[in-house]
Amino acid sequence: MKHKELSKRHSIHVFLICGMMCLFLLTVAVNGYPNTHAYVAVGGSWIDKTDPIKSSAILTRTLGSSFAEADMSAGTLKTYAYTSTLLAIPGFRGVDVNASASFDDNFTIQGLPAGVNWIEASLHITGRIFSPGGGSANSFSGYDIDFGPGADEKIFGNTSADKPIDVTLTQTYFVSSFDPFRVQGSLQSYAHGWDGNNPFSDFSNTAILSFALPDGTTITSEGGFYQSASSTVPEPATMLLLGIGLVGLAGTRRRMSI
Repeated sequence: MKHKELSKRHSIHVFLICGMMCLFLLTVAVNGYPNTHAYVAVGGSWIDKTDPIKSSAILTRTLGSSFAEADMSAGTLKTYAYTSTLLAIPGFRGVDVNASASFDDNFTIQGLPAGVNWIEASLHITGRIFSPGGGSANSFSGYDIDFGPGADEKIFGNTSADKPIDVTLTQTYFVSSFDPFRVQGSLQSYAHGWDGNNPFSDFSNTAILSFALPDGTTITSEGGFYQSASSTVPEPATMLLLGIGLVGLAGTRRRMSI
């Protein structure tokens, strides 16, 4: 009798666990997050990858190469696109090269102070777009960054010999402790060569996601992102100890000089 009761309880527990797992998988499937996406294309060849945590794709061909990576746990996006026309012959056309990376995830903040109901997120991007010799009207590189409504940056058809890029996009989210909110971001590189020019768009240095958090708070995502707030201003007790240390140091120096 006792054995049957234990077996019954075990079956109920298994049923509940399976039910919760199915609910979780259904929620992920319906909402589509956490999700990362990496897409690369060189001419007519392409690779398309998705994963809840990290997606990475690389494609190399004779006339170009492409790389893309989205890592949700690190909050980073990376893209690179390079095209080569090989021969400096007028009218000799290269291939179109594209690379794109994106993330889409639910974030939760803990320890939010009373009266604070919003935080600011930043996506910092550094890289270069390059067309050797100034390029031509048909040889160009470019990029496209999207961090939500009103936060986007793009250059299409760059023909500059060397153009460093350093961009920070910001987005404000209204939040409350333990209630999830959605964050999305994407980065794209592309290049097209002509007449022997070999342009590239290099953002493999990475785009980095970060939050301006109030002291004492932490933020996490379903995809594994984690950031904790740290105060840059010493607390009163720390200032007192620092002052005592400086006074003691001054006294020591005085005795040594005597």
